Amino acid sequence: ESKREIDQYKVEVTFGTMGSDYLFKSGQFIRLQIPTLRQDMLKGSTQYFSIVPSDVKNSVTVEFQNSDGEYKKALLAVPIGTKVKVQESLGVIIFPEDSTTPIVFIEGGMGITPALRMIRFIATSNAGQGIQIIYANSTGERAAYLEEIKYIAKNRPNIKLFEKVGNVDAAFIKEHIEDGEQALWYLCGEQKMTATLSREIVEVFGISNDNIHFEEYPGGENENHTHSMFAFQEGKQ
Repeated sequence: ESKREIDQYKVEVTFGTMGSDYLFKSGQFIRLQIPTLRQDMLKGSTQYFSIVPSDVKNSVTVEFQNSDGEYKKALLAVPIGTKVKVQESLGVIIFPEDSTTPIVFIEGGMGITPALRMIRFIATSNAGQGIQIIYANSTGERAAYLEEIKYIAKNRPNIKLFEKVGNVDAAFIKEHIEDGEQALWYLCGEQKMTATLSREIVEVFGISNDNIHFEEYPGGENENHTHSMFAFQEGKQ
């Protein structure tokens, strides 16, 4: 449907769902397969992408870092109208049932994408639950949606943003996060970050593992899922 550069580092790609409904919850991701790509590529013809919030009906939008990766270059070169195969939505970073439960997000790089829909929803609704966001990036220039999130936090007293250039550790979390014992924690980023912090948060705040939900950048493949066929529809590249 469309492909656009957000900035020099990030790209959004939107797929039309060919008139069908595609159900997903805020913060989930998809497994995308492009049948026309070569199977002998480094990552094959399949990769995982976070779903980006969109008001456009009958479409799904994903975002990723613009890189020299073979798969991403091939995806951007796919002609409009090409059919792709999309797995059922995946992921555990979704809204809690109790809308009063405070939330802490610790997001690294493009891991911010699963949290973005929740942040936008709470910012535009009457939801009063407290949200604290630690957003870490290797450099400030590579921080996706940072200006939008800063604007939201500035205008909503129940949403707090803490930026970090470099790695997040337990000391940084303890310094900035308030009342973490009562919150649900959502972590998304590289495997090393989520594995380390999920352990440290339990130790620092003395909370249950049940209150911590984390996702690593997905990898690997699992064929035992339902798929739908989507297509690049006519639109501007």
